[in-house]
Amino acid sequence: ADVPAGALGDELRASAAAVAEAGEAFLASGCDTSQSEECVGPTDDFTDAVRMYGDVVAEVVAAS
Repeated sequence: ADVPAGALGDELRASAAAVAEAGEAFLASGCDTSQSEECVGPTDDFTDAVRMYGDVVAEVVAAS
C-alpha cells in the first residue's frame, strides 16, 4: 500500500518505526514466554505502540 504524502504519511512511518522498535525490545527481553517483572515494561511498550499504530492507520484510512 502507498503511504500518503504529508503529515499523515510522516506520522504513519514514525508510528510503524515505534512498533518495530517496541517489538524488537519485546522479543529481545524474552517476554513471549515469560511473565516476570522485567517483561512488564517491554510488553506495555509494545502494546502501546501497536495501539498508536492502529490509531494512525485508522486516521490515514479515514482521510483517504
